[in-house]
Amino acid sequence: MLAAAGQQLDQALLPALQQAQVAGHFASSYFANIDGEMFDFKATRYPTNYDPRSRPWYQQAMSENKPIITPPYADASDASLVVTLAEPVRANGKITGVIAGDISISSLIDDINAIELPAKGYAMLLNKDGTVIAYHDAAMILQPASNIDKDITVANQSLWEKS
Repeated sequence: MLAAAGQQLDQALLPALQQAQVAGHFASSYFANIDGEMFDFKATRYPTNYDPRSRPWYQQAMSENKPIITPPYADASDASLVVTLAEPVRANGKITGVIAGDISISSLIDDINAIELPAKGYAMLLNKDGTVIAYHDAAMILQPASNIDKDITVANQSLWEKS
């Protein structure tokens, strides 16, 4: 759906972003061109000093030159935990920018936190790099899992996955 919206950007920028936002169930959809201009589905006016080319989603999509999904991060607008789907947009064979959509993962976090484990245990969700995504103590979100317990490391995660 991002690819389809990206093909319509030169003809109808705002409607294409609005359609992507609705169809993709994105919390937000937006396009950043190679000149550093930012456009979103709400027609927000961004400060002139905001350069979306410095954002990880833009850089990752440009460097990988294909559709990407970012690791979870705190959204700049409301601090909710999101992942971004992004991909380069091409016109006449040249990259013109990156189109992206944010997906909130708050319901996933709520589901993880609702899991009841025996012996007063807590479920958690970790990124493959060992970053905490969901845990009953919100202060641990986006922190290394080793801050919860020194044995929760990436190396140990690999061992646990094999068992």
